[in-house]
Amino acid sequence: MKQTDKHWERYGRIDPYYGVLTQVKFKKQNLDSQRLQEFFDTGEVFIGSLFEQIRQQLEPSFYPSLAIDFGCGVGRLVIPMARRCKMVHGIDVSASMLAEARTNASSHQVNNVAFFASDDSLSKIGKDYDFINSYFVLQHIPLKRGMQIFEELLSRLARNGVFSLQVPYYTHRTPLRSAISKLRRYVPLANSAANLVEGNPPAYPHMEMNIYPLNILCRFIQAQGVKRLSVNFESDPQYFSATLMGQKA
Repeated sequence: MKQTDKHWERYGRIDPYYGVLTQVKFKKQNLDSQRLQEFFDTGEVFIGSLFEQIRQQLEPSFYPSLAIDFGCGVGRLVIPMARRCKMVHGIDVSASMLAEARTNASSHQVNNVAFFASDDSLSKIGKDYDFINSYFVLQHIPLKRGMQIFEELLSRLARNGVFSLQVPYYTHRTPLRSAISKLRRYVPLANSAANLVEGNPPAYPHMEMNIYPLNILCRFIQAQGVKRLSVNFESDPQYFSATLMGQKA
């Protein structure tokens, strides 16, 4: 298991909901039934808005049959996708996240879902997906691996299939902060020391962040026969991100 994968498996074991949405109220010690409901409500709102955007910008008759959510975590987006699709596959590198996602799908009475372990070649899943989604995931994967996964996802798109893939492409982080992040990623004692400063347990996993080159991603997209691309921009104090949406011709 690669280092990044180990970090996400640790998140899946000790703090899965915060690993998906990094807000303090979703840390394990702060979760109650009301906040869990709020957590899943964010997924319902997001997917409802995303499907509406796709229908307005790409395909008015968008009602996918087979869909995938890459980096599904605990099922925040899989569950509302399943209410709009015939079948949804959730894929994640963390076995603990997948176990939690199965429990959540069952508790939400969602039966048209299946979950699979992820690897860089996506060997556990097939092809011909009508909808491929990934949100707040690829930035946590080292660039070389993430680029391969991005290309693998696109290659599994069915004819007339739609994708929505989100990536950060620019950061305000200073070189010093980036260097500290790299130290935390590869030097356990550095991460432990930073965790103590932040008030976390010493072994709390570090959340890796990476930015992606949009020009190369667009080349991958065009190579799959996508003629029209819709781009929605987002930003926060540290990162500029783009959600790339397109339809395979």
